[in-house]
Amino acid sequence: MEAKSILLSFLFGLVKKFFDNLANNVWDNLWEEIVIAVTKAERKWQEEGAGEEKKKWAEEQIMGYIEKEADLNWFERQITKVFISNVIDAVVKSMNDAMGKDWGLQVEKLQKSLEDRLPIID
Repeated sequence: MEAKSILLSFLFGLVKKFFDNLANNVWDNLWEEIVIAVTKAERKWQEEGAGEEKKKWAEEQIMGYIEKEADLNWFERQITKVFISNVIDAVVKSMNDAMGKDWGLQVEKLQKSLEDRLPIID
């Protein structure tokens, strides 16, 4: 596990450098795009065992955003893909640890609860 953590830190530094060269808002928005894509994938596939399909879909959504916002060369794209893959794994693991395997449903319940309590949210 230590080697994976070191690799993720290294990739984090490389990918952040790519996006820092473009604009900070791309880097900041990337994190929001990751959470949105993973959450949408959870909603899209409710059945058990669709993890790889969910992950692939989320990666495609995130890379679509990146390619729209940033002009990365081949090497930068490959490093970014590996980084995104690892971040998705970490996000899903964190959410599973915190809320169990049905955290997509938990997010939906929280969203509905907030919408019911805050009249400014449609």
